[in-house]
Amino acid sequence: MTSSHWICRLTLADGRSVDCYIKAAEAGYRHFRLPQRLTQLAEDILVQDGYLTSNQQARFNTIHRQGNEIRRKAERNYRKLSMGKVHWSPQMQQKWDRLHLYQLLILGHKQVRTSSRKVRRLLKKIGLTDAWKLSEADLQAKWYLEHQAYKEAKRKRAHQWRLEYLEIRLAAVRRTKKGNIKARIRRTRVQQMAQKEETRRQRKAQGKGFSGGLQQIKVAQVAQDGTSHWVTCQSKCIVEEGCMQENRLQYDQTRYPYPTPPMTAPLYSDFNGPNAKRNSQALLRGLYDAETADPYLMSFLDHCRRATGSGPGGHVSFWRKMGEHKGSEPHGLHNGHFKVGVASNLLACCDTLFCSIPFATGFVPVQW
Repeated sequence: MTSSHWICRLTLADGRSVDCYIKAAEAGYRHFRLPQRLTQLAEDILVQDGYLTSNQQARFNTIHRQGNEIRRKAERNYRKLSMGKVHWSPQMQQKWDRLHLYQLLILGHKQVRTSSRKVRRLLKKIGLTDAWKLSEADLQAKWYLEHQAYKEAKRKRAHQWRLEYLEIRLAAVRRTKKGNIKARIRRTRVQQMAQKEETRRQRKAQGKGFSGGLQQIKVAQVAQDGTSHWVTCQSKCIVEEGCMQENRLQYDQTRYPYPTPPMTAPLYSDFNGPNAKRNSQALLRGLYDAETADPYLMSFLDHCRRATGSGPGGHVSFWRKMGEHKGSEPHGLHNGHFKVGVASNLLACCDTLFCSIPFATGFVPVQW
């Protein structure tokens, strides 16, 4: 059956394909000199204290794209999957299920181990509950007739059945969508009516002049003798300022009741002024010099430094523990590429640089 999903051809269980994949990928990397170009780029970035220019970003994206294309091509060329190219429809699926059922029953007569659960499900799905009672000769005859009917339907009816199935599904989706729209409009109207009714009841109970907002607050006022007492204020400006002050005391933990170091000089001016970008980059590289002797603040700034990569050893250890049948990038490289790559020193080193350069510089590649 045909499918629009991307097929994973690279699996660790197929050792021959893995060996061919590694050889093809290494040959492609050497042909385009990807290891040398990637190593030179990493050295240039190291000399620049982790700063990545726009030209170097373009170079990295080019190398990364070429590496992905080489590995996708290696996967396509060294494991061929024979797809049936049959247009799927419920009718064709039923014929295929009947063929598969007869095949399983024939294998069972030949003492070949098969899944009894799959046989029971197919018997129930197709409705041939007594097919397991047939002899091997009868099953062979049934399978031959079904195979001929399947080939005939595939040649003459499969495309038409597929179009009919799509029309039925499209009509069902349209009906569902129209029904959902009507139901949503009905729910919206009911909610609006309920809100209007609730508003009418409130106005009737509280009067026309009631706005629903805060009308007055009590604030502490200090007298000349030092005593304080509460005063009721009804001015709009004072009410708003009093509410804001209460919110600051309750939620602004960086300034109240005591300002934290990031909100005081010199950190506040360094990271909010005209030199904020330069100081931020210096902090990430560990080059920012804070004019303070607070040990806790220095420890906090030290934790803000961007960590370096773990190297090829950490890369290999990480990917050996990862699951194989998962997607790791939106452009066709699944986890199998990287799990197979750890068996090659060349691919493992390149993959390490492909990950460590963006991690160390804060740069997001286009392929990600």
